[in-house]
Amino acid sequence: MNSLLPGIVETRMVDTLRTATPGQLPPWRRACFEEAAARGETFAPEAAARRIAWLASDLSEANGAVLDAWDDRSRVERAELALQG
Repeated sequence: MNSLLPGIVETRMVDTLRTATPGQLPPWRRACFEEAAARGETFAPEAAARRIAWLASDLSEANGAVLDAWDDRSRVERAELALQG
């Protein structure tokens, strides 16, 4: 069994958090979402789905692994390349 820590996935919830007022969400927390998007550290839902498909496929060498989109960029890139081939 494998698992995925997808990072921040671009969803309506994330859009809501990025545009929240100070009364809805502390400014420092809102800034986390804004800054992650500005740094290109958010992911489309389709990217998370592709990574899950790779983890579940025979293309993955993973067994009992956690694929962390934040910390394991080279493995994420290998997953993307494997699914393209």
